[in-house]
Amino acid sequence: MMIGKNRDNPGQHAGLMKRATYFSVGVAFIIVTIKLFSWWQTGSVAVLASLVDSGLDVISAVLNMIALQYALQPPDREHRFGHGKAEDIASLGQAAFIFGSGLFVLAEVVRRFFHPHPVENELSGIAVMAFCTFITTLLIIFQRSVVRKTASNLINTDAYHYFTDIMTNLAVIFSLLITKFLKFQGADPAFGICVGLYIMWGAVKIASKPLKHLMDEEMDDNQRKKIQEMVLSHPGIAGMHDLRTRISGINSFIQFHLEIDGDMKLEEAHRISEELEKKIEAEFPHSEVLIHQDPVRVGRLEEVGKKKAYI
Repeated sequence: MMIGKNRDNPGQHAGLMKRATYFSVGVAFIIVTIKLFSWWQTGSVAVLASLVDSGLDVISAVLNMIALQYALQPPDREHRFGHGKAEDIASLGQAAFIFGSGLFVLAEVVRRFFHPHPVENELSGIAVMAFCTFITTLLIIFQRSVVRKTASNLINTDAYHYFTDIMTNLAVIFSLLITKFLKFQGADPAFGICVGLYIMWGAVKIASKPLKHLMDEEMDDNQRKKIQEMVLSHPGIAGMHDLRTRISGINSFIQFHLEIDGDMKLEEAHRISEELEKKIEAEFPHSEVLIHQDPVRVGRLEEVGKKKAYI
């Protein structure tokens, strides 16, 4: 997960993230309502596939809203590192819902092959899917702007989920166009299969990032290299080692051992550590930096010839 630069107030970030979940719930309810009407009119299995996916969007959006409220709570006695991992747990749950919807769609396609049902009112279905695509696109644009400002994994996952919805909607539109103008009824179940497989593939991709966070995977190499450069370029530093990082929700935790001259006064060593903490936290918003100071021999730099970093 990339942690972007931003100097906004954390309270503003929380407000943006909450609004994003509220909009997600509202849009999901609207889309389900109009897709239900479209399926009732057309009887299309491709529309049904899209309807099922959107129905799970409602459940996911509501769960995301609840999870975000919990994740944004400040650290307490039982959760000293905060509640950020609730975002990743919710993202995994969302991926499970999505994967399940893909399986349901494939099962319905198999049933439709054995019990064919003609598609009707194709133009009505096309109009509905086009409108759903339009309002979903507006939601994604807003969600992406929130992600750029907050680096929220939960909002980013939800945005990707809605992007798969757009792809699904476009597949349904093509299916209905082929059925309407080429009179090929086989296009409906064929596109249904494509939609179901795409939904399942999207679920696996969505699950990968929160799973990495829950397993405390390190920040990416470019970010770790940036931290190393910031530390080693600071005056009075002999080296560093044991750089460890992890991410929890929108928060990141960075810790390392700082090598300084063993003859340096404690007050001066403390000042350097505080300067580094502020410098790193300014570069990586929502981060908590922990530095352990290790004294080194006075002549060590001359022996080594340059600053070192074991990471």
